[in-house]
Amino acid sequence: MTHRNVFSFLLVAVLSLTAPVAGISADGALVFKLGSFFPDGASELWTVNTESFDFEVADFNYVMGGVELDLALNSYLDIGIGFDGYSRQVDSNYRDFIRGDGTQIQQRFKLKVLPITGGLQFLPLRRFRRFIPHVGAGGGLYYFDYHQEGEFINGTSFEIYPDTFRDSGLVPGFYANAGAELMFSEGIDPGEGWFVYGHLRQHWASTELAGDFDRQNLDLGGTEIAFGVSLRF
Repeated sequence: MTHRNVFSFLLVAVLSLTAPVAGISADGALVFKLGSFFPDGASELWTVNTESFDFEVADFNYVMGGVELDLALNSYLDIGIGFDGYSRQVDSNYRDFIRGDGTQIQQRFKLKVLPITGGLQFLPLRRFRRFIPHVGAGGGLYYFDYHQEGEFINGTSFEIYPDTFRDSGLVPGFYANAGAELMFSEGIDPGEGWFVYGHLRQHWASTELAGDFDRQNLDLGGTEIAFGVSLRF
């Protein structure tokens, strides 16, 4: 099953298992989360760079954090908007080439991804409980900023020259996630208060890089594992 089919299946399942939506209510949750992002690295540019330079995709695993606002549509369904941020820098050198004096030919790689997303969250045990599992799916715009700077090798003359390749922009993407919340501080009304929050989310997005990258494809997707707190109101 492709990731597009996964998204479609989850969306249909959520809508078919919930009661008719009467409209957005004043109930909901504000989520603060922090965790790690593990890039998939499933594209041409990732392959070329990991073959040419002395690093692995896993070297880009790093911190990702964000905030999300969920508003209730009914007892089983939330609609949410969120903002996340990830940025990682890796210094490396060519695997198979060195200078005549034996020193390394080095480059610096920087990747920033800022997803701005919206989606649906299905609560199979209803809201207003001390333990609230959830599954969800959605989409949005993924801002990216990618650049390589340092020393490059001319493929014909093998001349070493300094340069910076860079591209940035907004691309569409989508996600699917599953997680849960566990109350640790109860509010005035039943089901309200502070919860420990955690989720596993898979992001899908990619782009063709312009300029010096010569339209090479860069995969921006990956797995996010996050924990934090949620305030249910």
